[in-house]
Amino acid sequence: MSNSNDDKPTVSVPMRLAPAVSGILAEQNALTPIVLQNETPSSEQLNEMLASGGGNLSTPQAEATVKRIPQVMKELFALAHPVKIKGLGTFSLKAKGKYDSDGRLFEGTKLQFKLGFRPSKSFRQFLETLTGTVVEATVKAPKVKSVTDALSDSINSVVTPGGMIKVVGTDMKFKALMSDEGAFFRESGDASGKAFKVMRYLDNKDARLTCEVPELEPGSYILEIRKRYKGCKTLRVGRFQTLLTVE
Repeated sequence: MSNSNDDKPTVSVPMRLAPAVSGILAEQNALTPIVLQNETPSSEQLNEMLASGGGNLSTPQAEATVKRIPQVMKELFALAHPVKIKGLGTFSLKAKGKYDSDGRLFEGTKLQFKLGFRPSKSFRQFLETLTGTVVEATVKAPKVKSVTDALSDSINSVVTPGGMIKVVGTDMKFKALMSDEGAFFRESGDASGKAFKVMRYLDNKDARLTCEVPELEPGSYILEIRKRYKGCKTLRVGRFQTLLTVE
């Protein structure tokens, strides 16, 4: 039997998690990832994933199963039962209210319910494999919308070494004195991740950045903004989707 990706079940993953999840799945020789263009799989995509996962479910049967699961969970919760799904974990409803010393609710107490989830051992182990994995963007990251070269007036195209560029975006303010934060030019197609840091800035704000282009060799480059958010130790990287050219 062939071990090619065509023979493996597939799983869809968000674009921002694709680098991390793809590597893990490859090491485990498990599912083949499909990168989603949107962050959340649609109901139709979920049904297709279940139907193509190596079982005997057809797409209509998978759709019926997905619709039935929340109904069954509601019925069990109404009977005060937790819901355990093998390989995933246990879901349970937790009631918050005012109780007396004997653990009985005071009369007229209004209960507030909260859904709890306790992952299974195997699912916890999977989550642990993701710990510390660098991904392109998680939750929040700097975003570059446009780059204007001051010398050539070129927009999102040519940049001039030694010249100034104006970068427009969001969440771009960083700590320039930190060696791993700032604006970087990375050579396109360089798998080693070699990058050239910008050393001179005229301004650095969330929505605007004016800086001097390093002395780069002719070629194509990716502009990256690297920063840490307040209270977070993880370095977030925002990459401009348009290649910039040094002629």
